[in-house]
Amino acid sequence: MKKKRRKRFGSQLSFGKKLFKLMKENEREGRRMKTIKRRMLGLFLLVLAVGGSATWLTWSFAKGTHATIEKSAVVERIQAIEQVATAEAHIKAVIEREDNQLFGKEIGVNMPGTKRKLLVIMPGVIRAGVDLDTLTEEDVTIDYDQKTATLALPPIQFLGSPSLDFDHVDIFSAEGLFRSEANMKEAYTLANEAKALIVEEAEQQGLKEVAVQNAEQLVKELFAFEGFTVTVTFKE
Repeated sequence: MKKKRRKRFGSQLSFGKKLFKLMKENEREGRRMKTIKRRMLGLFLLVLAVGGSATWLTWSFAKGTHATIEKSAVVERIQAIEQVATAEAHIKAVIEREDNQLFGKEIGVNMPGTKRKLLVIMPGVIRAGVDLDTLTEEDVTIDYDQKTATLALPPIQFLGSPSLDFDHVDIFSAEGLFRSEANMKEAYTLANEAKALIVEEAEQQGLKEVAVQNAEQLVKELFAFEGFTVTVTFKE
């Protein structure tokens, strides 16, 4: 097993400076979202174009004919895509702890040598997208004369819980004489809190809004070769 990195703060090292640096890193992650958005969309369109080429050929109009696309066929093809992640973000959860313990038991007073400050930096990835498998014929409206289509897609949601990268967790601690150094075991106990912080940060960064834009463009691409004008909405 790969040994986890463990660092120890000197008594003069400021937690505030470390947090300020991390906040700046997360701001840069936010600015990367637009680039991530374009890359993710391009990736999924490429997968769909390659993996579903035979399906698109059977679905397209025959040369010289005016065949129509059946609503059931539209639903079937879109359902085949199933769950699609149209945006992702890389976020670092920052967790601080400060307590006083003696012989492993927490005490309510600040006795000399019993205090410990803990800072855990836990990176993770969170994805947002849409579950197209739940689409029904009632969600699709097609006007063959006007060559327009309206699709009401399921709501954008986070796809599963964030994935934490325990290989790159950083643990910093400053402890008194009677306290032990922090270790990876403590980091694992903070996993759920880290995931909650990542979800909260993704909400604030607007990850779902990015996923909405990409999902809308993705669905429109499915109809582009047919010459249809597509309107995409999302259910609440």
